Amino acid sequence: LQQWQKLMVDGLRNLGKDFEKVKEYGNYMRDAGFVDIVERKYTWAIGPWIRGRKQKLQATWWGQNFLDGIHGWSMAIITRGMGWTPAAVEVLLVGVRNDVKNYRNIHAYVQMYVVYGRKP
Repeated sequence: LQQWQKLMVDGLRNLGKDFEKVKEYGNYMRDAGFVDIVERKYTWAIGPWIRGRKQKLQATWWGQNFLDGIHGWSMAIITRGMGWTPAAVEVLLVGVRNDVKNYRNIHAYVQMYVVYGRKP
């Protein structure tokens, strides 16, 4: 899972999409003239390892969404951005899926940034 995450960030960067720039979106919006900017950072668990009934439900949904989408994201980014073959990506994804499903031992999560504002 950690290798996959690094490949995705590096692959996006190689494709001209720096994933780390998400943290700068609020500044970009200010520079573009937006006001009343709100920036929120959420941490979502992947899989029902987290405490709390509502959190477990949300994490179960996010885990399934992650598993449903991982093939498309990975093929697009890792083959184009990192030069891997589709077969090599498939092998990697076997391990990633196993890690995500092993939520009792691997407590994975994703950080989400939400930025919004309004034009005056």
